[in-house]
Amino acid sequence: MGLVPVGKDGMTYATVWFTLVFLPIFPIQRRLIQYVRNPNRPRDTKPQYRVFSTSNPILREVLTVYLRWYVIFPTLGLLPILFCYPQFWQWLTLPLPILPQPIYVTYDALAIVWAFLLFVKLTPKVK
Repeated sequence: MGLVPVGKDGMTYATVWFTLVFLPIFPIQRRLIQYVRNPNRPRDTKPQYRVFSTSNPILREVLTVYLRWYVIFPTLGLLPILFCYPQFWQWLTLPLPILPQPIYVTYDALAIVWAFLLFVKLTPKVK
């Protein structure tokens, strides 16, 4: 969840989090790790790493994770869905567009797909 690359040698700082339903609740510790590949299991999908040191979490990194998971993801993911509701248009003091119902249903489906793709693309990846 909190990966910070250090150098070209594959060293990375990773923050270990206590999570609840995939949401970060509080950081536990920060580790300096290096990902390693097992030559006996080249297709192993679970990443393996070696821990070199542990330390306390850094406030800037913790706040970045909170900002990403509790502000940016929900805003970018759920904002398109709000445009499907007449109350949202009224709150914006804009005229409600008159569109056929199938377009709203299609828009709802695309907004949900958008939220899922956003989640998949913006979450940190382990290489």
